[in-house]
Amino acid sequence: MSGSHLSRDFFELIKNIGESRSKQEEDRIILSEVRTLKGKMKEKAVSHAKMKELCIRMIYVEMLGHEASFGYVNAINLSCVKNLVHKRVGYLASCLCLHKDHQLMLLLISTIQKDLSSDNFLEISMALTVVSRLINAETIPVMLPQVLKLLDHSNPYVRKKAIGAMNRFQELDAASVVSSLNRCKKMLYDKDPSVMGASLIIIENLVSVEPNKHKDLTKTVVSILKQVTEHCLSRDYDYHRIPAPWIQLKLLRILSKLGDGDREASNHIAPILREVMKRADIGINVGYAIVYECVRTAIAIFPDKALLQEAANSISRFLTSDNHNLKYLGITALASIVQIDAKHAVKHQMTVIDCLEDPDDTLRRKTLGLLYSMTNPQNVRVIMQKLMSFLRGTVDPFLRRDLVTRITQIAEKFAPDNHWYINTMNAVFELGGDLVRKEMAHNLINLISSEDIDSSDPNNIRYLAVDTYAGLLQKPNLPDVLLRVVAWVLGEYGYISKKHDITTLLESICDALEQLPPGAEMRLWLLTAALKLVAHNQGKLPQELTAMVEKYKQSVYVEVQQKAYEFSELVKNPTTAQAAYPKDEFGKDVKIDPHLPFLQGYVDAALRAGAPAYKSRDLYSSELSGSSPGLDNKKSTLQFNPYPRERQLPAYVAPADSPKRPDLPKSPDGGSQMFNPTPNQTAAPVSKKSNDDLDFFGGGGGGPWGPQTEAKPANQASSSESKTSPVPANPYPTSTQNYYPQPPGAIPKQVEKKIASHSKKPSKPDPRANLAASLFMGVDSLGNESPAAQPTASVTTQVTRTPAAPVGPAPAPAQAPAAAPTPSGMLFQVDDDPTPTPQPAQPVAVGLDLNSLFDDDDSNEPNGSGGGDMGGFM
Repeated sequence: MSGSHLSRDFFELIKNIGESRSKQEEDRIILSEVRTLKGKMKEKAVSHAKMKELCIRMIYVEMLGHEASFGYVNAINLSCVKNLVHKRVGYLASCLCLHKDHQLMLLLISTIQKDLSSDNFLEISMALTVVSRLINAETIPVMLPQVLKLLDHSNPYVRKKAIGAMNRFQELDAASVVSSLNRCKKMLYDKDPSVMGASLIIIENLVSVEPNKHKDLTKTVVSILKQVTEHCLSRDYDYHRIPAPWIQLKLLRILSKLGDGDREASNHIAPILREVMKRADIGINVGYAIVYECVRTAIAIFPDKALLQEAANSISRFLTSDNHNLKYLGITALASIVQIDAKHAVKHQMTVIDCLEDPDDTLRRKTLGLLYSMTNPQNVRVIMQKLMSFLRGTVDPFLRRDLVTRITQIAEKFAPDNHWYINTMNAVFELGGDLVRKEMAHNLINLISSEDIDSSDPNNIRYLAVDTYAGLLQKPNLPDVLLRVVAWVLGEYGYISKKHDITTLLESICDALEQLPPGAEMRLWLLTAALKLVAHNQGKLPQELTAMVEKYKQSVYVEVQQKAYEFSELVKNPTTAQAAYPKDEFGKDVKIDPHLPFLQGYVDAALRAGAPAYKSRDLYSSELSGSSPGLDNKKSTLQFNPYPRERQLPAYVAPADSPKRPDLPKSPDGGSQMFNPTPNQTAAPVSKKSNDDLDFFGGGGGGPWGPQTEAKPANQASSSESKTSPVPANPYPTSTQNYYPQPPGAIPKQVEKKIASHSKKPSKPDPRANLAASLFMGVDSLGNESPAAQPTASVTTQVTRTPAAPVGPAPAPAQAPAAAPTPSGMLFQVDDDPTPTPQPAQPVAVGLDLNSLFDDDDSNEPNGSGGGDMGGFM
């Protein structure tokens, strides 16, 4: 638009925004404009032309980060007018200001449907653009029938827009368009190249998700690519003498997915790849892009030696170029081809090393991934030297973490000898510091403690590790992860050192303890190492260590205090210390007796001192229930059922001098409706019980809080001591019918004892000893669950330190569908029709997609590679 029809206020707004010198000044201009727009949009009888200008000014407000929701409805109303220019601005403002889940989006549905049915292809194009941006999964069934009809529209521009809308539907809800995918695949045969190019977007998405279901498209795509490379398209699609380069790139990406792991499909793809690489290698950037995509496709399909050799030759031209962008492409492609055949990278080894020293930081980082792929036992020393040098020079924490991970993996996989491995890991721990993951230190400890090591070999990794770490302990400011490894190795295997005796190692540990900053964790590691060495030295320790242990008994850290007291107690009994820290027992199965017989002496001494004997859970539960242990007919004392609607109360004893009441009617079950005795009732004997037998908590299995029991006959005495009572028999069966009046507030002592005994909760038994512990944080705990106590023989349990993780089976590949017959009358003469056998329509899933609430990505609107594009809304 020329702008001659816009007001002076609009030009002043644009001028002031451009001349603003600060964000605060810009905000003042926009806030002033917001107040102006609110006032003008509320005016009556605003013309469409004026409203169009106000919507454009509202777009500027939104673009600069301010809210203009007051004008959204006006933009929607403007999209309903017949004037195409005004409709275009209304649709543009709606697409820029609204999102697909906006509450005002429903107001656009009818307008979009009306425009999709219009005879003007410009209105249809504008509506299809809005469909691609603002339609959500719930409104797809409403728009899908009209969009499918537009796939057969006479105007190619409309067909291209309709393909873009179908691609958006497939991204939002694939199940809703599954029955219409055959129509989309037929668009590959469209006479217009722009429509064919637009259909490649949805074809690529389908092949990426389920390549095996679309194997029939292989010959079709190969045929189209061949025609494109042979300049069968119009010259309008050429770019620097390369025919339709973006269409070629999409076709190559589709072929790379169709030929993955398929020998037959790869045999059809290999010849066209050679032809495309030969035609595209003309020394321009877009040609390099096609050659690089051909290399990626050759790597992705079933391996072909001749094709891989041609791809390697193309990579060589990239690596030897002076252009850093081409070097970057060469490094990326070489890292992929090395995964298939490493010999192609051997001649480029020095070139790759030179890329590490290049001043371009991006190129250096990309080369690191390639070095990891190129490493072998012959070049590991050279590559490791370069990686370590790069680790010393970089300060980026993310790059340093990646370098540390790769260096440790290379060292574990290709270490030439033990001495080199130990020195390399020490250097990594020193340079990496806290960036080194604790799993790496755990792997090193597992390697040092492996059972496959020959202890008689004086050059094994344990001797080297102990001697190396003994000298390393004297260095100040060691990283925590390295100090943990040093402490563990010296404590576990320090006694095997021939260069340093145990006393010297203990003195070095004391010096390291003095140099530690405030904290408890590392002191615990070093104290544990010292305790192990003392246990291996028959309890002998230097005076300096004794003084330090006494000092740590007064530490402000509770863990350090506890470890110091344990140290002192174990030193007093060297035999116990040796049993607690045996030699060379790490990683071996530990036999555990769940009865813990070594505690029997403590138990006997406590019993002699008057402590109560331990009661098993069954015995304790039987005492609570009031029954003998081992009886099968005992009943639970807990009532888990809700209370009945009508709770029956115990019988009331009327005084002797109370006046008599008249006879009352009987209840349906034969009992009186009142609880007072009547002359017609028969007195029932009541047995006398002592206060000891009085059960307040239903221990006997009755009462209103427990299960009811069957009542005894009224004329049967409960015991030989039963006497006649004026209390009538209770017609409602309850287990407790005795009532002994007590003075107010008086509770017998026996009852108090029973209440106290029942109020005690059973204490849970302590868990059994857990002898296995993890070495570092992040490592799985090596705990054991103690089995239940057996009445006869003791049970031994074996603890495995490092269990193996199960590996699941790999899924079976799906079968490829059969090819369909070739249609006639199409521009591109292809070998196969992608249309498979028609299948019944699938039900359309309509629902709210929660993931789509956060999907703010723009739709991938397909545009032709050549001319004829009329813009997003025209």
